[in-house]
Amino acid sequence: MRLTPPDALTLARVPLGLALALLPPRRARTLALVAAGTLSDALDGPWARSRGESSERGARLDSVADGVLVAGAAVAFARGVALPRAGWAVVAGITAVRAVTLGVTRARFGVWSIAHTRLNKVSGGVLAAGAGAALVRGRAPLPLVLAVAAPAAAAAVEELALVLTADGYDRDVRGLLVR
Repeated sequence: MRLTPPDALTLARVPLGLALALLPPRRARTLALVAAGTLSDALDGPWARSRGESSERGARLDSVADGVLVAGAAVAFARGVALPRAGWAVVAGITAVRAVTLGVTRARFGVWSIAHTRLNKVSGGVLAAGAGAALVRGRAPLPLVLAVAAPAAAAAVEELALVLTADGYDRDVRGLLVR
C-alpha cells in the first residue's frame, strides 16, 4: 500500500506523541511538540480530501495517531504541570467516559475509533490551547481546568450517546444535533 503525503503527515503525530511521553518535560519543547501535533491533526484530513486521497485507512491511521499524541501529551502534562486535586478528578471522569465510549464502539461496531464530531474538534482545539497555557505557566489552576473540561466533557458524552444509539458506525458524524 502506498503511503500518501497526508498519511505521512498523520503518522508524524506518532513520534511526536512518543517524544512527549519519553523525553523529560521541558516547557518550550513540550509546547512545540503539542503545537506540531495539533497542526498535523488540523491539516491532514483537509489535505487528503483536497487531493482526493481520503480513505478508510487514512481515517484509521488518524485515530491511532491521535491516540498516541493525546497519550503522550497526557504523560508530558502530568509530569510538567501542577494540577489541583479537583482537576485530576475532572480529568479522570472525562477519561473514564472516553474509555467506555471506545469499549462500546469496539463491542458494537468492531473498531477502535474516535468520531470526528464537531464537538470533538472544538474540544481538541480548546484542549491544545489550555494545555499550552498550562505548560507556559507550569500549572493549571482550577478555572483553566474547568474551561478546558467543559467542551471535553460535552464531546465525550455526545460521542457516547452517538455510539449507543447509532445503527452503524460513522467516524465522520458531525454530532447529535448536527447530522
